[in-house]
Order: sequence, then C-alpha cells, then structure tokens
Amino acid sequence: MSQIISIDHAREIMGKNFLGVAEALRSFKFWQDREVLMAFERTLPTEAELVSCKDTHLLVADFGISFIDLCSRVRRGLIQVLCDPYEWFKSIEVPQWRLIRKTEAPRSFVGSNWLEQQALLTENDIVPSVRQMAYAIMLNYMENKEFLFEHIYVRTSDVDSNGNHVLLGHFGRGSLNVEMYWPAYRYKSLIGLASAKKPSL
Repeated sequence: MSQIISIDHAREIMGKNFLGVAEALRSFKFWQDREVLMAFERTLPTEAELVSCKDTHLLVADFGISFIDLCSRVRRGLIQVLCDPYEWFKSIEVPQWRLIRKTEAPRSFVGSNWLEQQALLTENDIVPSVRQMAYAIMLNYMENKEFLFEHIYVRTSDVDSNGNHVLLGHFGRGSLNVEMYWPAYRYKSLIGLASAKKPSL
C-alpha cells in the first residue's frame, strides 16, 4: 500500500462524501471494537486516489456487516427486498474503507447488458456487492439525507439462486428496492452498473 494519510486529511479532501468511523458508529450503533477501529487507521486510500474521487465517490468506513444485519439497523421498510435473498443475504466481509461511486458507471446507462457493462470498467474499478452498495447508500442517507439512485437501478456483483444479477435503486420512492434482472436484459435509461474502486490492501 502507498503512503498512509490521516483520517482528518481524508475527511478534508472528501467533504460530505466522507462517511467514516464516527458516522458509522452514530448511524448504525456499532460497538467500538478497538481492533476494528485501528484497522481503519491503517487502510485508507492514497491522497491522490481520494483527490481524483472526491466529487464522484463516497469514502465509506465499511464495518463488513451482513445485509440482514444492515436491514435491522435502519428504519423498518427503508430497504425492500423483492427477490430471492440467496447466499448474499448473510455474507459478511472484513471491515475496510471503500470508495463507492455515487452514480452508475460511466456509459453503462445506454441499454447495455451485463457483459457489455463489464467491458466499460477500468482496471482500477470493480462491481460492488449488494451489501456494499446498500451499506454506503444507507449511511449516506442517514448522514446527508441524500437519495442516491433515486430514479434508476444499478447491477451489482451478486446473483440470485437462478444466476440473475441483483440490482438496487429507485430509492426516491420511499425505500431502497433490491430486485433482479437476467444478465442479458437491456433497458435503456433504467439499468446501469454499480462501480467502486478496488480496495487498498
């Protein structure tokens, strides 16, 4: 990993797009686990990466909780699951910083299918999971009162039991909807691709 910067400096760079440990503790009522908090101090992206993403991405202190745990920490009905939860519903991840794009991946919103959208990503980008996207969207909403993906859906890396990609969006209708569409499906001006930067190691 490149040179480590301070959390205060990261907050200064990202402005309201900084959703750090304090914000996650406040909004999701996490316990202050010292080992987890120390890990966040060591794994921030580089200054150059933050500067390049400060207007397009959220910098999120992702505690790695499962999707079902996330749903229990927000207001009832704020997340609506309209598809088969399958394996992604209970999966957890190592806590770490994530840079989650606030809009669909560039040029993915033109009626492209899953494979065509994948080809649009750069080598530094990945498609985040449902859990990662929902966590970032909910934390941003609770801290900034901002509805991301208000009128559209974005595909994630997760699939349902039939292999259909899970997508989320239409948050402006009062809840964040989690649904599915088959990978070959095209829908111009409705389904884009979720995107995030590859995590720092």
